[in-house]
Amino acid sequence: IGTLMQITDAQLEDDGRLTVVVQALERFKVVEVERELPYSVATVEILPDEELVDYHTQRANDFLQTLDFRQSEDVSGAALAACVAECLEYHGYEYRKVNIKEAQEGVSPLSNYDAEFLASVEREVVEDSIEFAMERYLCEPPSAESQPLPNPRIYDANEVEKLVEEWEYKVWVELDTMLGLLRRANPNSNQKQSVPVPAQMMGLLPQEPYKPWPEEFMLDTIAWKLSGGLIGTSSKSPFVRVPSFRKVENEDEAEKKEADEDNVVVDYYPPLRRAHRLSYVIYILLESIVVTATSIGAAPPDNLRQHLLEITSLKKRLEEAYNRLREISGVLSHILEERGL
Repeated sequence: IGTLMQITDAQLEDDGRLTVVVQALERFKVVEVERELPYSVATVEILPDEELVDYHTQRANDFLQTLDFRQSEDVSGAALAACVAECLEYHGYEYRKVNIKEAQEGVSPLSNYDAEFLASVEREVVEDSIEFAMERYLCEPPSAESQPLPNPRIYDANEVEKLVEEWEYKVWVELDTMLGLLRRANPNSNQKQSVPVPAQMMGLLPQEPYKPWPEEFMLDTIAWKLSGGLIGTSSKSPFVRVPSFRKVENEDEAEKKEADEDNVVVDYYPPLRRAHRLSYVIYILLESIVVTATSIGAAPPDNLRQHLLEITSLKKRLEEAYNRLREISGVLSHILEERGL
């Protein structure tokens, strides 16, 4: 299991070394090693999360029934092809490219969304790519290595999305609770000094959660304050808060959307991809807290990043993040009780 990377810039140094700026995109598995020297070359297969594939099974099954000619009836494989096609279409939006000059000034461990790429993210284009990928998979002769599941389960897309959004919601609420405890434990420190919450991560906070945020929830206010501004310590880029589905119903709505350019949005961004991103980036925050929490009883996990890479379920990563947040909150609550706070 490895990580698919994209090179955003490269520079040959005077001493012959090559400086390369890369961004991590997706998980993959090696299908076949073609050579190892002078550098490794292999055929790989992108491994989307189980829930992202499950989400597309109903659509893949419905699409299969519309084909007059097909070479395969592997619904699961078609759903996987649809999922990969979708993720490739959104990479340009999800990863703002960073050049060498910016990297030398300092780069956040978390890539920001690219506000300038938004105009090219059209839902119709994404839909066409998904259907083309499914058609190609189902209509071309299957490879010798392909092994379709005997009785693939067809999932309800809405149920898959709801399950993931419930865990996404729980993670955000528990994070907000933990930050509140940290503020109480460090009354003389502001939130940014206490816990380095990346501004890019705040862009993943759902604007329309499946149920209202708790009354004492503070992170939504912080996210709205960031809207329209620039983020980054060295290189600056617009804060992007990824949207839920947004449909323009009339001219008034269209004018409102046009006037809202500072608060960058797109018409559609899949909620599962938003939750997928959160299920990884939340651990950037947890890693920094674990170092502090070690001395108060919260043991850091071994090989955390490799462990996350090998988890195939988006829900499971969110669930583990939620449990880690609750553990840290429990330790902080105990400390506050001992201090009489």
